[in-house]
Amino acid sequence: MEKKVVNWMEVNSPNAAEAFAFYSAVFGWTKSEVDMGEMGMYTMLHEAGKEEPFAGIMEMKGPDWEGIPPHWMTYFHTDDINSSCDKIKAAGGNIHHGPFEIPGTGMIAVCSDAHGAHFSLHQPTPQ
Repeated sequence: MEKKVVNWMEVNSPNAAEAFAFYSAVFGWTKSEVDMGEMGMYTMLHEAGKEEPFAGIMEMKGPDWEGIPPHWMTYFHTDDINSSCDKIKAAGGNIHHGPFEIPGTGMIAVCSDAHGAHFSLHQPTPQ
């Protein structure tokens, strides 16, 4: 994966099929799907005619999602997720979930800044 400041975006929705139908109708995006095991199927979003995905759709299933509204999540690249989490806490932010591993993808942490704006960190698996 090419190193970018923002290296992934994800819409979290209670219904992945309906979310895809909406964004496909509005932007003409296409999809591919990946089996994430216990996490279920994950929808990868592609610009029409392009092979490389730019974002995904995570279906909000299970008790971890209770009380969380549908939303877009931005993932910022980090080379050292543990150090970045320490810096977030030192600057007044919070780590809400993780860091945890997504097999074949890397380490993820769900965070918020000092004002409560949510974002995620992503440390890609070395190639």
